[in-house]
Amino acid sequence: MLDNKTLRIPCTTCGQETEKTVGWLKAHDYFTCACGQGLRLERDQFLGEIRRAEKSLADLGKTISKLGKR
Repeated sequence: MLDNKTLRIPCTTCGQETEKTVGWLKAHDYFTCACGQGLRLERDQFLGEIRRAEKSLADLGKTISKLGKR
């Protein structure tokens, strides 16, 4: 549901932000900034947060659908 949304990942060394899609972040736990610094992502924590957000959006959609049927 959110795979095409873009997030900005800040480099802990240079501060530059790199844009990555949620789909890319789901599939990777490491990337290298343009400055050359390798960054390990807290993938498990990130995936848990994304799952919660997707569930909340799905629940909201169901609620809106039910309201529309009244």
